[in-house]
Amino acid sequence: MELTDEQKAKFTKMLIEEKFIDDQRFAHSFVSGKIRIKKWGRIKIRIELGRLKIASTLIAEALDSFDENEYDAMVISAAEKKSELLKEPDKFIKTGKIAQFLVARGIEQSQAWHAAKLVVE
Repeated sequence: MELTDEQKAKFTKMLIEEKFIDDQRFAHSFVSGKIRIKKWGRIKIRIELGRLKIASTLIAEALDSFDENEYDAMVISAAEKKSELLKEPDKFIKTGKIAQFLVARGIEQSQAWHAAKLVVE
């Protein structure tokens, strides 16, 4: 059974009114999932949500609503896992590789270096 354009528009309008289609809810869910499951950083998430045409105010709100302590713990955890995989004996090179890995995941550079230094020391 094929829906007419009018029926599609009516159905979409109903979904929006009932908050089944909601950019704010999507942004919050996206941020939570990408940080907790994929271990992405804020920069990568901001870029990806922008690519999906989510309003910058909604992106900022969703990122700000995520628990800062949980985000910091995720960064440290990702740094520790990377550190375990590296067989580099030189602490300076190992710190750089860990920081580079974290930055590639979208974590802010200053936070990536801080976490890398904490893990290597």
